[in-house]
Amino acid sequence: MEAHSSNGTLIPPKRITATGIFYGFVPENFHPQETGRNYTCPPLLKPLEPFRQDYTVFSGLDHNLSGGHNATKFFLSGIPTNQSKGFAEANISIDQKASDHVGGKTRYSSLTLDTDRGNEHTLSWTRNGNNIQPVRSLEKLYQMLFRKDDLTSRKQKERNWADKKSILDLAKAQASNFQKGLGKEDTEKLDQYFTSVREFEKRIEQSTQWLDREKPSTSYNLPGRADSLTLRDKTPLFYDLMALALQTDSTRVISLAFTNLGKENGGLSGITHGYHTLSHHGQVQEAIDELSIIESFHVEQY
Repeated sequence: MEAHSSNGTLIPPKRITATGIFYGFVPENFHPQETGRNYTCPPLLKPLEPFRQDYTVFSGLDHNLSGGHNATKFFLSGIPTNQSKGFAEANISIDQKASDHVGGKTRYSSLTLDTDRGNEHTLSWTRNGNNIQPVRSLEKLYQMLFRKDDLTSRKQKERNWADKKSILDLAKAQASNFQKGLGKEDTEKLDQYFTSVREFEKRIEQSTQWLDREKPSTSYNLPGRADSLTLRDKTPLFYDLMALALQTDSTRVISLAFTNLGKENGGLSGITHGYHTLSHHGQVQEAIDELSIIESFHVEQY
């Protein structure tokens, strides 16, 4: 149910989207030099200039993590997995914390997306340090949001969820038998296991309650072979589907990761070096200029 204010007007649900650029931005091209609303617009923010009154640029929020580019994986948590021990919720990412509050109010409590089909990076982490594998396919995402399941498909999904629930029940029973007499370290690992099981049980429960509910309709169609497109052509499609997911209230929490450019240097003209190589520009202006093409593209698409 939607919330209403004290005067009876409808209050839109709170939503969150997070976009992580694996190689980041050249800081001086992104962050304004002045504070307040009347700052001089830096080069990378120029595409957003018409919306200046609608967004806020924060600086000084560096997580101060080591590990080079791998630190980007913890953009939404601020805590690397190997340093999460001792935190009450480990390195849970902010999108997954938000999805806890959404729960079963939407078909998907969160959507975790990635434009690159060949990497192992993710922005989203559970409260026991497990990464959430993202949806990398535009075609799969479209089907998740809009493809209507026939009766046979729904019954098959019901059986699949029931089978998974039975397996979880058996696993919990077996794990409980090992609980007594364990040392502290083994007990902590078993607690993490039980946490994972409980989270999976919750996802099963939330998913099954949506099996018999119709998915929304849309006039939007993906182009053929969408997953084979270059990054330049795929990126706006990801944002289109994200917008539709929010507009149809299919979810209220989305994270989107960008890593490599993919084939043909992402289809971006003017790029002659690999993205990773450019990120180690060493203040060479030619490399920074090429980086600016990539980074401006990301801001324009957003």
